Amino acid sequence: MAEAPLATRLKVLATPRSSMDRLLGFQADEVKISLAAPPVEGAANEALEKFLARLLGLKTAAVKVLSGQASRHKIVLIEGLAPEETSSRLTALLPKPKVPPKAV
Repeated sequence: MAEAPLATRLKVLATPRSSMDRLLGFQADEVKISLAAPPVEGAANEALEKFLARLLGLKTAAVKVLSGQASRHKIVLIEGLAPEETSSRLTALLPKPKVPPKAV
């Protein structure tokens, strides 16, 4: 029996027309991403696919918006990575929180 290919379905909360493409973090069960592209004629969806592929070190063809094409809430298919690996790679890319110095 053939083994199923690795894939992840990722819930994304996308914010188009931002100043730049950025991974913002996690909110509930979604990954928050801001995109510079406008939500016109699929430009933001295409930008999201390219951005996630670049972040995860995959080819653009491995990332596809499955649902939510006209919504900020999307489901993205990521082929070639298990869910745990996808989560690990995204978490590693998040900015580390700055801890203020302790008062003495």
